[in-house]
Amino acid sequence: MVFERQEHARLSVRSALSFARLELRGFAPRFFALLAGWVGVWFVVEAIVIGSGASPGRPVWLVVHLSYFLGTSFFEAAIIDHALAARDQRNPATWHVLRDFSLAVRFTIVKLVLLPFVLFGLALLLLPGAFLLGRFGYVFFILVDHRTEIADSLRATGDAVQGRLGKLTWISLFLVLLNVTGAALLGVGLLLTIPMTALATVFVYRSRWARHSSGDLSSRQTFPSLAPSAPLPADSVRPDPLLSPGASSRRRGSRDQRGPIVRREIL
Repeated sequence: MVFERQEHARLSVRSALSFARLELRGFAPRFFALLAGWVGVWFVVEAIVIGSGASPGRPVWLVVHLSYFLGTSFFEAAIIDHALAARDQRNPATWHVLRDFSLAVRFTIVKLVLLPFVLFGLALLLLPGAFLLGRFGYVFFILVDHRTEIADSLRATGDAVQGRLGKLTWISLFLVLLNVTGAALLGVGLLLTIPMTALATVFVYRSRWARHSSGDLSSRQTFPSLAPSAPLPADSVRPDPLLSPGASSRRRGSRDQRGPIVRREIL
């Protein structure tokens, strides 16, 4: 099996946002459609709660709201897959992700476990919550990217952020403030800030892992317990514009001029 240990020459908020701004142009309609589906789940849940007359704490109320977390997980996983597709130069596997019930369940479990701690940390002057996001936030991207079990994803996340936790915490803090600003604009700003945050986070995530077209997990370190993701369908991979004769200047300008430093290691 071949692993690529990849290190980007520069990792910063500016480089992540530059990538997000450039990629959002082509993916904005799809992101907006997924966000509309996410909001639709909320409206359906509230309609059921109001129609049933269930009060907070009642079994019906709890079941319906747990269903809300599960329903939104499908769309959140699809948003992450779209961001990964933008970074990997491939077509998003939207319907495959939206039909993956097992992935949604694992996504929901992690969300329900981490969300209270992150919200409590954000209430403590933001920084503790940003630290938790920098430490554990990438587990969602590993779940979607490699379809791993929760324990393996958490273990791989801890190994990947080792030595970079300080920088990742500051990047997470900036992205949290970006979404707070979007929410302050009557919530409409979230239509822009959520896709921007997903794309920027994927840029950071890919600085720790590179993906092979064969589906093998690639990382700066080897995680024997982390199984490789399933191979992508042949028709889901689109050619890299950087390699085509008519490559746009926009694509060329979106990558660091020095490019990634790649060392191949045969295991």
